[in-house]
Amino acid sequence: MRELIGAGVAALLIATASVAHAAEPQITVTGSGEVQVSPDMAVLDLGAQLRGETDVIAEAAETTQSLLDALEAAGLPAADIQTRRAGLRPVFEQRPDADSAPVPVAFEADSMLTVKVRDLSVLRAIYGAASEAGATRFDGLRFELSDPAEAMADARGAAIAAARLRAETFAEAAGLTLGPVLQIAEPGSSPRPMEFRSVAADMGAMPVAPGSLTVSAQITVVYALTE
Repeated sequence: MRELIGAGVAALLIATASVAHAAEPQITVTGSGEVQVSPDMAVLDLGAQLRGETDVIAEAAETTQSLLDALEAAGLPAADIQTRRAGLRPVFEQRPDADSAPVPVAFEADSMLTVKVRDLSVLRAIYGAASEAGATRFDGLRFELSDPAEAMADARGAAIAAARLRAETFAEAAGLTLGPVLQIAEPGSSPRPMEFRSVAADMGAMPVAPGSLTVSAQITVVYALTE
């Protein structure tokens, strides 16, 4: 579902204009366009963080393998599961004697995965499966578009329409006629995802609302002017 932000709504347009003092008059305008789209993919970061005195690495490896097996059983392809971090560090304890150096009392291991879920209807089931497999870290969830090209094209079209509207307004006010396009540039365009975070361990019971994404484009256009 897409909703183009109307090019005629002044509050949603960011435009500047200037008339170049040259042999052939020109006008430079910048227009903005936005498209509201429904996300079709979720990207989540999850894993396990464990603490122990000796076999923490073996325990972390076992938990991570259980987590990978659970995600595979839930239907996620291997290409959509990537290890984001795997680490081991000592845990220190400060002795009462202020002059004594801290001593290691345990080790902490963690393993984090970045997972892409392309079917949002199974997102809660994925969280539940991960929780049952021993996941103890759920660091974030963001919604994205698997292919933003079409939405970006719509946003660019709206931005160019906005730029032309502004150019026509300035040209008419100056008693001139808008001529052909001389140059088009794109300073920056970006989709803005919704993000969700939680510290709950049993994420399978957590309701999730995908919301919408705003895909925005900004286009600068140089037009010729004629009398």
